[in-house]
Amino acid sequence: MSTIFNTNLGVGFVDWNARRGNMRAVNGEVEMFLSAGADQQSVLLEKIISIPRNVYVKWTHRFPRGFNWDGKMGTDYPGEHKLLILDPEVDQNTGRKRPGRVLVNLRGGGAQPELAVFFEQVEERGGVNVRGGSAVAKWPQDGANHVLEFFAERSGGGADRVQLWIDGNVIFDVRGRTCDAPPPRLVTMQLGAFVNQGSREAQSFFLAGQVVVAEERTGVPPVVVPPVTPPTLPSEIRTELDRLVASAQNLESRIRDNETDIRAMSNRLKLEVANLDDLASRSEDDRADLAALRGALEALKARV
Repeated sequence: MSTIFNTNLGVGFVDWNARRGNMRAVNGEVEMFLSAGADQQSVLLEKIISIPRNVYVKWTHRFPRGFNWDGKMGTDYPGEHKLLILDPEVDQNTGRKRPGRVLVNLRGGGAQPELAVFFEQVEERGGVNVRGGSAVAKWPQDGANHVLEFFAERSGGGADRVQLWIDGNVIFDVRGRTCDAPPPRLVTMQLGAFVNQGSREAQSFFLAGQVVVAEERTGVPPVVVPPVTPPTLPSEIRTELDRLVASAQNLESRIRDNETDIRAMSNRLKLEVANLDDLASRSEDDRADLAALRGALEALKARV
């Protein structure tokens, strides 16, 4: 196995390039904090990597008993909470990330969202986008550490293999498109959580143990659960869910745009008020000057 990155979170942050959000190293773990009521919270460890093709990542997440994924508005959809993000290199012609950004997510709200895997910008060409489908795909509510393993072939073709395990049990073993062709190099890994819709309450979760990034999954005891392809939703339901997600995302974007417009209008109004105050002050000064001039004229008339 060609290992790209191997560290133990018991040593804290020394092997990571950046930290995003509020976190601390404590008792051999990294505790990550979510604040109440803030939308779209990022609490992530970031590592610069360089992976040309296939990718394997192994890490451990722990969500304490009672951890709740409901957003700040109490909604459970869209609940697209990113646990692992692998970013591809930027296209030098467009300035945008090339197709094939990797997301290992929890989807849904409440205490038991479903594990999911998604590859961005390739879905219209048979890209892998799978979620749930079985009891083991739901996040356990026991408050214990759980080891996640992810593997993806990245040839740029339409039959690359994608696998996800939790505690050695296969959640997904599917095939489809995972990236553009030729494959873009993966250059950044983020681990922790990007929490869509934020959190309704202040709470924390943990990363622990080994974090391994490699090109293949080898040297691991064979999985006894046979690979399965999770059942897919009927196309009309999937289409409607995708439409709802897109509508919600568009609404969030419009709300942010409206907030920006409101701030700009407020700043313009403040400027107009300041201008009016200045005009009023100058008008008072002009009235005083006019009164003084009239007084001088009256004094001049008296002397003539």
